[in-house]
Amino acid sequence: MKDLVSKIGFFHSRQVFFSILLGAGLMIGCQSDPWDINPSADNQPLEVGRFDRAFFQEADSFPVHFHELEEKYPVFFEENRPMSFWKEIHRDQAMRNLFEACQDVFPNLDSIQDELGNLYAFAQHYYPETKRPKAYAYVSGIDPEFPVILADSLLFIGLDNYLGKDYEGYGFLHLYLRPERSKPYLVRDVAEKIALEKLGPCMNCETLLDAMLYKGKQLLALDAFLPNTPDSVKIKFSGQELDWCEENDFGMWRYLVENDLLYDRSFKTKQRFLEPAPFTKFYTSEDKESPGRAGAWIGWQILKAYHQETGKPLQEILKAESSEILAQSNYKPRR
Repeated sequence: MKDLVSKIGFFHSRQVFFSILLGAGLMIGCQSDPWDINPSADNQPLEVGRFDRAFFQEADSFPVHFHELEEKYPVFFEENRPMSFWKEIHRDQAMRNLFEACQDVFPNLDSIQDELGNLYAFAQHYYPETKRPKAYAYVSGIDPEFPVILADSLLFIGLDNYLGKDYEGYGFLHLYLRPERSKPYLVRDVAEKIALEKLGPCMNCETLLDAMLYKGKQLLALDAFLPNTPDSVKIKFSGQELDWCEENDFGMWRYLVENDLLYDRSFKTKQRFLEPAPFTKFYTSEDKESPGRAGAWIGWQILKAYHQETGKPLQEILKAESSEILAQSNYKPRR
């Protein structure tokens, strides 16, 4: 990001402000992992019912099979759709192809159930009121917007959203969105749903900084709920993209400060730094080396610094105001 840094001019009137925000450019001291705990909650595997298999495996006796399904999986039939609706889905070749692909990638869900059990153990450690849901796997018809659904005490997992980035059925997706359609992201997406439940909607996301810190809170919750998951999976970056952010965090932060973007209230600015994209627009020649959503990564680093500086519990951190987080984090991006 050499030209990004060189592109930025310095103005004498802002030097005091920069000295506070940028600090001396020192690295945040290395500390032991604050999320390395042994949860006291139940970490038994979370059983996932294979509705996908139960629905599609009987090809020739659907009427009888349908009534058995209604009894075993009533939650899928609460809208009282006619049998003809379900019969059409059952016979649809595209849905059957997805089902077969799911069987290849997920012949069993043993490891997923183990990971989900651990996830809920950590979630209950920080939020004891968290309930382990009844979980079901199904074929969604590919729904990347809602690959998993967490509603009250129910968890629905669309297995066909995690068939691997090279699955031919994902051809309609932009290339930069396909990597997250892989198995390692399934439990991560469930963790994000839990985090959003605890965090609630962003009621005060007026500025870019507010929105960045809201994303940072989501990712910090993933640190707590998934302490053994790589950071690259949590934020959905490749290893190379994560390295780029770590190498250029000082330049990115300086760019935001110098261009008065932290308190920008426009939707376009938030979209530019926080929405999925092939890269983040700093308007430099090195943009294409950056990942999209670089602002979320910066917000995450500020939240990590805030947690390290204050030692506050996760519940308090998720409720903290932006001004408090920035002031007390002593965030110092690395040069």
